Amino acid sequence: MSEFEQLDFTTDYLGDGVRYKLPARQLGRARHLGWAVVGVGLIMSLMMLAWMSGPVLGGIDDLKKDAGIGLFSIAFGCFGLIGLIPGLGLLFGGLAIVCNRTRCEVEIRGGRISVKERFFLARLKRKRKTSGIQQLRVVDSSEHISGDKEHQLRNTKVWMGDSATALMAITGGKGKFLIAAAYPREILVRLAEELAPRLEADVSVQSTTINRQPSQLTESESTARIIEVVEGPIEKDVLPTIPDQPADSTATIDRRPYGITIEIPPVGLWKGSKGLFFFAMIWNAFMSIFVVVGVLGAAGVIQVEGDGPPWMMLLLSLPFVAVGVALLTSAVNMGRRHATIATADDLVMVIRHSIFGKSTREWSVGQIEEIRCGNSGIEVNNTPVKELQILPTSDKKFGCLSQLDDAEIVWIAAELNQALGLQRLTGHGKFRPAVVNRDESGLATPTQNSRITVERVIGGIRIDVPPRGVFRYAGIVIFGLIFAAIGVGIAIGVGWDALHHGFRKADVSQLMIAFVFLLSFGGMGSVGVLIGLIAGRRRFRITAEHNALTLLRRGPFFRKTFRWHRYDLESVDVTGSGTQVNNRTIYHVLIQSRKGTSVGIMTGHDRADLTMVAAVVNEFLGLTENDPAAA
Repeated sequence: MSEFEQLDFTTDYLGDGVRYKLPARQLGRARHLGWAVVGVGLIMSLMMLAWMSGPVLGGIDDLKKDAGIGLFSIAFGCFGLIGLIPGLGLLFGGLAIVCNRTRCEVEIRGGRISVKERFFLARLKRKRKTSGIQQLRVVDSSEHISGDKEHQLRNTKVWMGDSATALMAITGGKGKFLIAAAYPREILVRLAEELAPRLEADVSVQSTTINRQPSQLTESESTARIIEVVEGPIEKDVLPTIPDQPADSTATIDRRPYGITIEIPPVGLWKGSKGLFFFAMIWNAFMSIFVVVGVLGAAGVIQVEGDGPPWMMLLLSLPFVAVGVALLTSAVNMGRRHATIATADDLVMVIRHSIFGKSTREWSVGQIEEIRCGNSGIEVNNTPVKELQILPTSDKKFGCLSQLDDAEIVWIAAELNQALGLQRLTGHGKFRPAVVNRDESGLATPTQNSRITVERVIGGIRIDVPPRGVFRYAGIVIFGLIFAAIGVGIAIGVGWDALHHGFRKADVSQLMIAFVFLLSFGGMGSVGVLIGLIAGRRRFRITAEHNALTLLRRGPFFRKTFRWHRYDLESVDVTGSGTQVNNRTIYHVLIQSRKGTSVGIMTGHDRADLTMVAAVVNEFLGLTENDPAAA
């Protein structure tokens, strides 16, 4: 039984409707995001107070001289309440999120469903006519977010735990109306069952329709419209299926007992360049006019008007001509290039032929994190151009085949994933680990270039993970220093301008503006510097002795120790950390206890090191079988 199952909503019956009051949300780690809302609300409130203080304080002084001007100035300053009230609302709302004091009320009354979100003193309300609702659906909170669904699901599970569920109302035209979010599944399913009779709907949970018995239906209910209320699928370990090869695909695939070979022929200038060839021709045709005029003018054949010499037009047009030539060359290359992709056992090779020559790349399965269809970084008519991407565990991503249609790239990626055994299970965020080095006895050992040390002694092991170095996070540190310098510099400048002639009432608004800059820019910069220093200097020591696991996490400013008994551990796995950089998932080692708590370590380290550490711990504690071929 879930720990949230004891929580439930209360029902208040109104004269012409009903109100359901849900309990306070338990947001888990996600509640710390409320501090960002607090910061935005505080900065917004201070900015409005600084803006209001000048006219209001000046108007109070003017009341002694001219009451009319003073009242006008005070009234003008009060217009700042338009921004101050939302700022205070964000401030209180953020505090409510941090303190787990947010809750939801759902009311059905007068042909409308109204939802009120309570955040301490702040309120948010939305409503929709019940006549337009066609379906209710209990889904994971990430399901209505665009992008990688599995990645979003892992994010919400890590941050929100069991509260990563939402209740949606599907209205006419496939619109969506959010009824309640960030609650455990059990509560929202029971709420859906309560809402169903009120909305004259049948309830379907996990594809099982819950119908009221015909004998219990009144005459009006027997003719009511049918509105489904569906619970989203529960996590299952389902391997992804391979889509069919597109009908217009010219690629050929040769299947062998030990691998596959995919031949991708040229697709032609028009299709392969995705419109770039046509654009290049238009560009060059337009620029040719200027080139011809410039050449004829420089040769004295025609007279060119202007203050400069005749050859100036030709000189200025050369950069644009170079751009046109580059565009045309790229378009021709995209249309004429072809490739061969072959797999053999645990190896994959990509051979590319272009107008510039031939190139070959090769990887082993242990070096590959993922093969997928992703954005190439190029847009044509505001549409991203997709490509086949191979993401190595410790190298830059490799992209190719951008000349193909998206469906064909997806098919090729699926075929390669299946041939290499890179399929991943949906719902858990656990990916196929990298290959682990093992000694003669089959025990996991660090790679040759790894800085991690593993010391095995009688009755125990000790793993030392050194810091990655501040240099790896130099960008974050420099970014933070620049922001901090901007905030401190502006604050000092504004403060000096306000106080160098002594303190006056009129200087209050300037001082508040200086404080806002110091708090916003200086605060963000300081946080960035601290993040870079902590991430760069953090080190770990993992000790396993007998039936106990001890983790020591040390940083430049603090240290913390975690201890687990062998039978308290659920798993030690390499999983996504919930962070992506340049569309690339950042992994860590996740130590999960049976009580539901978890600790992530070594975020951002090489996949080979992460897998090795997890394998060593699992081997010693017996969480997995010590199989040299398991990786």
